[in-house]
Amino acid sequence: MIANLKSEDDTTEQHLKQLRILAALLYCNETEIETQSALHRLMLSDYVETSNAKAIAAEAAIKATAKAAYWPGRLDEIVNVAQQMTTTPTDADGSICLANVAADTTTANGIMHSAPFTGNGLEDCRTGPTDETPATKFDLQPAALLQEIHSKTNVYTKKPTTATCGLTKVDSGRWYKTGAGPAVLKLAGDAIQMTAQNGNNAPTPQSLGTTASDGTHTTNPGSAMHDAVSAIAKAATQTKGPQLKTPNLLAENAWEEAKKDKLLQEALNPSEDVTAKYTDGLPKSQEVAYKRISKLYKELGTKLEQLTSGGEFEQRLRSLRKAKKSCNLNKGGSIEQESDRQDDKCAKKNKTACENAKCKWEEKDGKGECKPKEEEK
Repeated sequence: MIANLKSEDDTTEQHLKQLRILAALLYCNETEIETQSALHRLMLSDYVETSNAKAIAAEAAIKATAKAAYWPGRLDEIVNVAQQMTTTPTDADGSICLANVAADTTTANGIMHSAPFTGNGLEDCRTGPTDETPATKFDLQPAALLQEIHSKTNVYTKKPTTATCGLTKVDSGRWYKTGAGPAVLKLAGDAIQMTAQNGNNAPTPQSLGTTASDGTHTTNPGSAMHDAVSAIAKAATQTKGPQLKTPNLLAENAWEEAKKDKLLQEALNPSEDVTAKYTDGLPKSQEVAYKRISKLYKELGTKLEQLTSGGEFEQRLRSLRKAKKSCNLNKGGSIEQESDRQDDKCAKKNKTACENAKCKWEEKDGKGECKPKEEEK
């Protein structure tokens, strides 16, 4: 779950960096300006829509996780009950509680009580989440553990008898004492339920709400174990929020599918009610505009790689903004770009050209760079 959220955060961070780069670029041609604006609308709307959907998914995940969080402890209780109720050296018919057999010896019911939680697939019962990266992967969904526990169907002994073991003492259909104890003993969040019998009749041995078929274990609906696994699975699923659409919408040869998307329709037609007008998708006439924003989006990807290589994104983005051009009308009345900063007059010049341009030449670690003089910035 955590890895999934981090992956989504990384993708969103890249998306926002591309938006910042897009805002730093200046275009003077009307078509280029329209393309830039359309792409900005698309990417911003995509971010807002995805963020809202993630917030809804996160809320559902928190609720599901809160419900699921009880279950690792309950599973641990199940195994503890199976291991610790040990008062006799065998598990013959007259056993009072679970057998306390010799180390490395398995009971007649298939449970080993030697080293804590080792053997028979129970060694991971106490694995839990921590703030540190665990040495072995921790997964809230105990699928493998359930498979092992499921095979231990006869968790309880065949004949609880005397008061030596209070848990399994049964008298006239009540646990512990006639008319005073519960008729049904529930443990581990109701995952274990035993109905009291009369005399020396033991409760029916139970599995824990799982069904095995050809090696595949599933939980039985209505069982506590089913509720546990379902809650945990839901918590994991709900963290998978929706992905950003922009990369797929503007991918190569994506027009036929992209033209049906409302976000793209609104980006290209911001003043129209696209829901009513484009029920069959965008018209062929808008494919050219679509290809322009697709091309610009790819250029943003390339620019992002250039600005992030070496880990100096913020510094390089500032430099990109400093190098902005201004838009002016030329003598013919058309718009042209013109540098309005001394930075551009000095950039990428060799030492001689730098001095001729009345800039200053700075050398560091054997490398030189032409920069504007402080008073001319």
